Amino acid sequence: MVDVSISLVGANNDTIQLTNSDSSFILRSGVLGFGIPPTQVRISESAGDGGVWRSTKRGIREIDLPISVLGSDRADVEAKLRRLSNLLQDTNGPTRVVATYTDGSAFQLFAHYVGGGDVAYGSDQNGIMANWTISLQAPSPYWESVNPANYLLQLSAGRGLLPQLSKLKLSGQFGFGNVTLINPGDVACFPVWELIGPCDSVAITFNGVGFQYAAPIAAGEIITIDTAAGTVKNQAGVNKYQNLAAAPKLFAIAPGTSTVSVAAPSATNATRVAGYIKPRREVVH
Repeated sequence: MVDVSISLVGANNDTIQLTNSDSSFILRSGVLGFGIPPTQVRISESAGDGGVWRSTKRGIREIDLPISVLGSDRADVEAKLRRLSNLLQDTNGPTRVVATYTDGSAFQLFAHYVGGGDVAYGSDQNGIMANWTISLQAPSPYWESVNPANYLLQLSAGRGLLPQLSKLKLSGQFGFGNVTLINPGDVACFPVWELIGPCDSVAITFNGVGFQYAAPIAAGEIITIDTAAGTVKNQAGVNKYQNLAAAPKLFAIAPGTSTVSVAAPSATNATRVAGYIKPRREVVH
């Protein structure tokens, strides 16, 4: 792999940089699972020739990482193997596989160890080396951006909602506006919206589908709507989901350019609506 480095970040907050140069943890050739994730296609038998396509979805991503662990002696190798083993424990959460490019952008997979942490004495291990092929499974098959501030989410006038989390300003008795969102990823991603009062309510729609926070938001109050998690909370973490109007559609942002409409009755110059996305891609090379 050229111009990209791979690292493992454990739920224990340890980070191991995998490199093909002089290092204690060397990522060897034979990496699998960084291309298009497996696909599940549902095709039913038809009355005529062939069948009828019903649906297609991406499946669980399977990853194999061949890693050589080098040490000064057997005890040093064992200590490094134990460090890698501890990093892969998912008691407190998944392991992150992070791909960092030379331009500073980075994408990550959230994965779980499923096997490969063993060696055959004599061929895969000696006093100063052990070869493991770590096998992981990623429930979500897409690489997700690490830092949302790196992504393009712009107002139609060119003023960025991101990066730097600058805010769309709504003013007037019926504050409203159209926001042009650019998703540079390969697949749809779910935004996080931040609503800052005062206003009587906030409605956000895309192609006629959307949701409304149907309760007043006081000056300085912050309502965060995470459309991926399906949560609505204030700045104190209190659940406010009940304030959504009936049948909310917490929509995703498709790849490319989309226009989202925002309405906030009784908005003032202090009213803010902000959002960010973490674009997702299928392939890292």
